[in-house]
Amino acid sequence: MRQFLAARLLSRADQLLRSRGALMAYARATVGHWVSEQDGRLQWLRPEAGAFCCARLDPDTFGPLGVRGFYDRLAERRTVVAPGPWFGDSAHVMRIGLAYETDGQLEKGLEVISDALRP
Repeated sequence: MRQFLAARLLSRADQLLRSRGALMAYARATVGHWVSEQDGRLQWLRPEAGAFCCARLDPDTFGPLGVRGFYDRLAERRTVVAPGPWFGDSAHVMRIGLAYETDGQLEKGLEVISDALRP
């Protein structure tokens, strides 16, 4: 059974990868536009591929208390990003997931992050 399912999946690999690639390209463009609207409070390293991007809170805008407040505001709204310390980076850095299937979920999450960027 496993071999059958694997063979079926592999037979559609081009179609599946093409649709995922289009979704990721859309998500990267959406996040890029969103970052440009954050008035310098946030920078990012645009990924060429993958389902995550790294963003950084501007250290001149967010001191230690500001960073903590940002994550607290996200928690109040039940929105999760991966804080930098989870993967060995500073608390100013976060990973944002891009692979949302449901229409509008990425945009809703970015809106919550935008709100949390404004103390």
